[in-house]
Amino acid sequence: MKGNYRADIDGLRAIAVLSVLFFHFDHQYLPGGYLGVDIFFVISGYLITNIVYSELKKGNFSYSNFYTRRVKRILPAFFFMLFLTLIVGYFVFLPYEYYKLSISALSTLFFSSNIQYAFRTNDYFAADSSEWPLLHTWSLAVEEQYYFILPVLLIFLLKFFPKRVLICFTLIAFFSFFLGTFWAYSNELNKLAYYSLPTRAGELLSGSILAVYLYEHKNKYLSSNFLASTSLLIILLFLIFLDSSTRFPGLVVLPVCIAVCVLIASKNTSINNFLGSNFLVKVGLISYSLYLMHWPVLAFFRYILSTEGYALPLMVQFLAIGIILVLSLISYYYVEKPFRIIKTGFLKSLLCFLIVPSLLIMILGYFIISTHGYPKRLSSHNFNANKAFTHLDKSICPSLISLGCEAVSPLSIKGEVLLFGNSHAEHYFTFISSLASDNGLATKLIASGGCEPDTDSVKCNPIKQYLLDKYDSADYIFIAYRWDALISKVSAFEALSKIVADIDTAKNKIIFLAQPPRWSIKLNRLVNCYRLHFNCLAVVEVQKDYPEYNEFIKAFAKERNMSYFDPFLRVNDYLKTQSENGNPYYFDDNHLSIYGNEMLFEANKNIKLEDL
Repeated sequence: MKGNYRADIDGLRAIAVLSVLFFHFDHQYLPGGYLGVDIFFVISGYLITNIVYSELKKGNFSYSNFYTRRVKRILPAFFFMLFLTLIVGYFVFLPYEYYKLSISALSTLFFSSNIQYAFRTNDYFAADSSEWPLLHTWSLAVEEQYYFILPVLLIFLLKFFPKRVLICFTLIAFFSFFLGTFWAYSNELNKLAYYSLPTRAGELLSGSILAVYLYEHKNKYLSSNFLASTSLLIILLFLIFLDSSTRFPGLVVLPVCIAVCVLIASKNTSINNFLGSNFLVKVGLISYSLYLMHWPVLAFFRYILSTEGYALPLMVQFLAIGIILVLSLISYYYVEKPFRIIKTGFLKSLLCFLIVPSLLIMILGYFIISTHGYPKRLSSHNFNANKAFTHLDKSICPSLISLGCEAVSPLSIKGEVLLFGNSHAEHYFTFISSLASDNGLATKLIASGGCEPDTDSVKCNPIKQYLLDKYDSADYIFIAYRWDALISKVSAFEALSKIVADIDTAKNKIIFLAQPPRWSIKLNRLVNCYRLHFNCLAVVEVQKDYPEYNEFIKAFAKERNMSYFDPFLRVNDYLKTQSENGNPYYFDDNHLSIYGNEMLFEANKNIKLEDL
């Protein structure tokens, strides 16, 4: 195997990982640096196919040997990174983010994190995505999925189309490139396009096609300095001139894939000598560990500092470089390299490197999820994390969709209150249920985050239907949404008008709740930044459109002879963000915390609902 070693391919790996690192530190450093992942895909396709195809042709291919090598090559360093990320997350993350981190960790165990991230709210280049420590595992999931399919596909083709392997691979590759282009230009499928194997297979197959071609042509390499130089120039130009606004992936990446293939197919050129230089080879050797470690470090720093946009302060970037380098070297020399050469059979490798660590992650993940991010770890004698870092008490309403979730009722129940809406209904639940209880009324929550009045989905439709089925039993119906996000949406208010028109107001009193002040920064994150003793220089100010959005909904209610209630009008200092003890009144930049609910109740506890 040592005789087949190509130092220049490690140099190509270095180009790939350095491109990704530059891009992830700051998009402006190398706007098209995300193409480094595509370079990795071509290299991986070539190397894996080179092994599998040659063994199949020689008749000595073994699934157990193949996957034993893959397990030892990939999983030890991967699980090392995963455990480190969960440990750091324990100290750094607030409960909800720690809860989401554990979900991401579990998805990586089934090589499906790319699918999980494809269905998250924002895309790969969005600012909040930069704070997800395991986002980079999407590419590992794509590669692993390819490793499962490739041997089966090659066996099938060699049995039924032994002379048409290259043609079949080429057809599949072009289908993938065209599919990627079509999905990238679709508003519904563009996020799925970025993360999915069908749209990325063309890049991996580019390397596979080269491997098959070189094997069948007895490793007839190119030796043209012109071709090699042109190929490297193409890669550099794409790294510089593509950016995050480019519709991606698809045919746009094909020139890069061809250029990488030309470099791999070249030998004894000045470019090969350059790629085989000492520095690039050393970087290439640790490229896998570098890739694994760099993103969680950057994500944690971005999360702690809540930086505007993507870039970190320059001094933090230098600190991050040092941490990434140290962790990568530890991972390479003490985890990745030793386990790669250890002598173990298939079953033992599977047990030690996959099953046991996966079970440990599952147990840990279940604990984090079942405790909703284990907020107790952040509490102190005068600070309750369950009240500070959540907008809804999950011990009362544990489901993501609240269909009649009930608060603690008064001893003597005179009637019922329904609280309807999205997350802005959820964040008023403690306040409204306390107010209702003082008036002898029970409270039910009918809400779910992200469900606007005009949102038709499997998640949101049951909420509207539940209200229409149950409103007869209620004396009061409170409606709360994030009004500033709905003002410009005609369809949302048309849907809301239809909902309230379907309710018999002779039996029920409908009350629209005002939206709280909206802030320039997520206040819970600022509290967390101070907790971690970082230099937090954020400017906290109320957004300029407050209270205009409340005036809009107040007029909307008045037009329909319905009530409007702004609980902040009875708060002495309504722009105060925390109590005298430092307990935050806000969960983020626009949702109240439980402490904020208690503050509102204290200011409004003498109100009678019939007077609203």
